[in-house]
Amino acid sequence: MVMPMAPFRPMANPKPSASPLWMILSHPPQTIYSTIHLVTNFKVMEIEIISKESIKPSSPTPHHLKTFELSILDQLVMDPYVTTRKMPISDETNLVTNDLKLVTKAF
Repeated sequence: MVMPMAPFRPMANPKPSASPLWMILSHPPQTIYSTIHLVTNFKVMEIEIISKESIKPSSPTPHHLKTFELSILDQLVMDPYVTTRKMPISDETNLVTNDLKLVTKAF
């Protein structure tokens, strides 16, 4: 994930034992690419997989626990998530409104 960067502002007292994040934020934009490369190549931990196996349950799930019934309140409450779409205003719309302003000023 790429995070938006704030404008470059040098820090007053740089710390010699500073974190890599401080290195990124304290350098001008020209040197950021090499700093990010250093930070991304930094090894944090190595994981070694010894074995893979599936664990099966000792007994099957009872029939009355296989289905989960919702309460009447849960069934009646509306879904709190709403789908929204935000469309940017196009330049054509701005041109039309500007043309309308010019026409109304003329009269």
